[in-house]
Amino acid sequence: MRSERNRSRQAPDDTRPRTWRYLGGLAASFLLLAAVRVWMLSHSEIIARDGIIYTEMAQRWASQPMHVIRDYEYHVGYPVAMVGMHGLLRGLGLPERPDTWDLAGGLVSLTASMVAMAGLWWWALKAYDRRVALVTVLLLGLGHKWAGLGADVLSDALAIAFQIWSLVLIHEMLQRLQGRRWSAVLLAGGAGLCGGLGYLVRPESLWIPALGVLAVLAIHVRHRLSWRMGLASVGSMWIAAAMICLPYMVAIGGLSKKKHLIDLVKELVISTTAAMPLASVQGSSSSEWFISRYISRVFEAIHPALGFLSLALVVAVVWRRLHRTAALDQAKMPSETSGGLMLLYVVPMASALLGLRRATGYLSHRHLMMSALVLSPLVGQALFTVAGLVRWLIWPKRWRPVPVSVFAAILAVPVAAVVLGHNLSKPMHYGKGVYRQAALDLARHTQPDTVIMADSRWVSHYVAQVDPQRPVVIEPDLRMPAEELRKQAGLGHASYVVLPAERPSLLEPRDAELTAAGFHLWKQYVAGDRDLLRVYLVPSAGGGS
Repeated sequence: MRSERNRSRQAPDDTRPRTWRYLGGLAASFLLLAAVRVWMLSHSEIIARDGIIYTEMAQRWASQPMHVIRDYEYHVGYPVAMVGMHGLLRGLGLPERPDTWDLAGGLVSLTASMVAMAGLWWWALKAYDRRVALVTVLLLGLGHKWAGLGADVLSDALAIAFQIWSLVLIHEMLQRLQGRRWSAVLLAGGAGLCGGLGYLVRPESLWIPALGVLAVLAIHVRHRLSWRMGLASVGSMWIAAAMICLPYMVAIGGLSKKKHLIDLVKELVISTTAAMPLASVQGSSSSEWFISRYISRVFEAIHPALGFLSLALVVAVVWRRLHRTAALDQAKMPSETSGGLMLLYVVPMASALLGLRRATGYLSHRHLMMSALVLSPLVGQALFTVAGLVRWLIWPKRWRPVPVSVFAAILAVPVAAVVLGHNLSKPMHYGKGVYRQAALDLARHTQPDTVIMADSRWVSHYVAQVDPQRPVVIEPDLRMPAEELRKQAGLGHASYVVLPAERPSLLEPRDAELTAAGFHLWKQYVAGDRDLLRVYLVPSAGGGS
């Protein structure tokens, strides 16, 4: 009796070092993820194209908030966060610089990305265990596309931070409902609040509270729980979401000002109410194309190496079901609640993205990033599955057993190194920095009344950082005939036209055509061995440069 009591007293002391080691590894992982994002932010050649619009919205918000709501189709949550970050930077003593707003936008994304990673850790913990949670955060957090969104002037990281925490709170709500605990109602309110705040950033965030309703219905049918508690949770969730969303919806006169969103909602309703397969929404060949594009974009969002790792888990689970073997004892699917939420999110959203592709004609990895995060615990478990297989193959049974975590840690190092190397191999938006350099040169070395023509808002954005009053004319197609281009450019003291370099086979004929029309090559900008941008001077009738 006494020995058992002594062992019970010693048990916490025995587990404490292991817990502290885990917390140390988790803290080191988060520091590494933050350092990678800081490096990407500080070495980015240029901000994202959409980031130019967000900085304009943020700068106008302080004096003209209603004009921002009325004049832009983008939701205002991210620009408002930029305004807050900009004020914080100024409050900390950072002097006003030309790129202060760009820096504020990048820091909002960086902070939101780290908050999202904390939510991802909790999501993976509930899906599997804390070992898988640590590996999932490390590997997915190093992924090039996700890390890039956490260092760029884009709204994705902030929206995903709200979405993943809304999903985590829905998971906790469902567990409380199954335990018949009224704290589920409070958690549901938190999930609705996060979903509503996410809606202010990107409208598709409202899908998470809608998913919560479906999840409550599913567990009540499966477990025959109290409908009163379930309805109270759903009501709490949507009241909290409505308190955030409705004022903005009234201000813009609808769900969103984006024209293609109605197509996305239409496909979402079809997929969730009628459970239509993708092949019945459109022709089979088109659906096959979409499925292949969808998978490729998920792999791009999560990183190809990690995508194939998650496929290995699916194969291992199927093989283990057919052939019981100790080699694949780590091949496990997520917990019932987590797996159900994964399906409820990914399947309808895939059908909704088919509607988006039909409406806009494109599908980006950014549209799949939240889906990648939702599925990412499979990546962590896949690494442990491969580690278990390696241990079974190379570790003799007569030797002292070694935890599978040791093999997983050994495998995680090269995988993380490959993913990290991709991040640090080149700056974000590599090669696009020529637009920034051309804009700065033009702003600093031309007359105040000089008119500049360009096909990219990057030029106007960086010219304005030096001289906000300098006119920049954005012309979407500068490949027009040289004489027509000269007529449009022949304004003011002198005009400059910023042209992306043509393909090598077309560069010399185009240059000869422009020279014959009176254009003079002012500067050319090269990245690596590629001629990417040329600036031509168009003298007016009254003078030169």
